[in-house]
Amino acid sequence: MKRILTTLLLLPSLVLAAKNIKLTEKNTINFNQAFSDGFVSKKQIEAIDLCNSNPKTDIFVVLNTPGGSVSAGQLLYDTLHALPCFFHTITIFSASMGYQTVQNLGQRYIIPSGVLMSHRAKLGGLGGEIGGELDSILNFYKKSIEEMEIIAANRVGISLEKYRDEIKDELWMTAEQSVEKGHADAIVLVNCDKSLLGSYTETMNTFFGQLLVEFSKCPLITAPLSVRGNNNIDLVKLNQYIESLFKNIVTTL
Repeated sequence: MKRILTTLLLLPSLVLAAKNIKLTEKNTINFNQAFSDGFVSKKQIEAIDLCNSNPKTDIFVVLNTPGGSVSAGQLLYDTLHALPCFFHTITIFSASMGYQTVQNLGQRYIIPSGVLMSHRAKLGGLGGEIGGELDSILNFYKKSIEEMEIIAANRVGISLEKYRDEIKDELWMTAEQSVEKGHADAIVLVNCDKSLLGSYTETMNTFFGQLLVEFSKCPLITAPLSVRGNNNIDLVKLNQYIESLFKNIVTTL
């Protein structure tokens, strides 16, 4: 109890002492969806455009993502490694492939309310002959995941065995825990300048049909500003669907 009270008393001073990062349209990539081939392709283009316009500069990838495709994530940070800029991550919510991206890029920043989560990889949709091509495919994925786990373990500063033991039942960490355990470098305060005060619209294909979802350009504003669709949409089911897309875990007091 004494330790908890001491930590709570220190929190305001820790936040006041945190580095302050200003995001602009020239130094920010807003990664606010799951890792998919289509979404990562858009972010690759953003990164290439930003870096070509401002080489040798710091660019912040702001992550609010539940994870997703391993191959898409690997392709993203392979692309960023090849560009002549310094790519750092700022975690709002970085789970699964989001966590791996944090460990594979530059400085690992996290906001005071940020969350990091890592777990064991899952495979689905495989087929083939046992003792034949299926074994080859499984060996490929096992080796690919092992290489990724080794990078994460080395970045954190622990053995591969310890890393695997920590994530076997999902490793959830607050910002303070992330820094204490070596999974992040620093807690930071983040603000958006006036170039990120506008919004943009994404078209999303759902079982309700196409939806036009408006987002803020500022990555700190994570929920959609508006959602538009046709007049035949069941609004109750639509709201439930939107919550499942854009809300991770909600804790109430």
